[in-house]
Amino acid sequence: MRVGIIGGGVAGLAAAYHLTKEGHFAEVFEVAPFLGGQASTFDVFGGRLERGYHHLFVSDTEITDLIQELGLGDKLAWLESSVGFYHGGKVWDFASPMDLLRFKPLPLLDRIRVGLWTFILQKTKSYSKFEGVTAKDWLSKRMGRRGYEVIWEPLLRGKFGEFYDKIGMTWIWNKVTLRVASRKGAGQVEHLGYPMGSFGEVIEVLAERVAQQGGVVHTSASVTQIIEADGSTTAMDVKLEGGETERREYDAIIATTPSYVFTRLAPAMPVEYQSKLENVDYLSAVLMVLVMD
Repeated sequence: MRVGIIGGGVAGLAAAYHLTKEGHFAEVFEVAPFLGGQASTFDVFGGRLERGYHHLFVSDTEITDLIQELGLGDKLAWLESSVGFYHGGKVWDFASPMDLLRFKPLPLLDRIRVGLWTFILQKTKSYSKFEGVTAKDWLSKRMGRRGYEVIWEPLLRGKFGEFYDKIGMTWIWNKVTLRVASRKGAGQVEHLGYPMGSFGEVIEVLAERVAQQGGVVHTSASVTQIIEADGSTTAMDVKLEGGETERREYDAIIATTPSYVFTRLAPAMPVEYQSKLENVDYLSAVLMVLVMD
């Protein structure tokens, strides 16, 4: 089977890796001059640094298994998390249940209340009961006004800006579940995974393996449209660096682009489905890198 893949981030490269491993042909098109997408890196004094900070949770078994399979498992370090919470001109440790109990900006009873409901969240196995309710409503009702305003609202505002009061409680449930699963030991200290040498090395090895297994990876290569013919979408118009637009045929196409990019490339879709894709609000992130002498 021949598969065309739009996007050379982790999703696109991993798809190409698994396809070529099974004997299929995969061709990846990345519009940027580098691979990795949001996990891409840049050079800092000979070292590699991610454009956007990333880490792995213990529950991220798919990618940790892939890193092991690529022969990079010995470079994956699980480091103790050092989370700080800035309040009242001071940075408070905020990585364990004991840190919450020491968090004096909240009265003791409120700390206990927040901890109790966080524990209940941890033990809730399904997100279904949180569907249709905002994090603001659920948290302020269970953890109290002070617990919400001191802890949760600043976190939601920092993460989602003007949309902070529209975020579903399912997002909070998922985050709590992920972070608790990454805690180890009697002190329940969180550990997060980092590839020593950056995610850039994982990206490079993935691309190398795709090529070794018979696939092709292009950078500075744009896909201008996905073509529908005879009821199937198995062709793309592509433009490689320095070349002219050409049409390439495949048995299947995988798109790993943001939704708003996909709708510009894809043929006409049912109005309801296209509207759902285009109505997703995306937020940008501004990251600052300080290089110290």
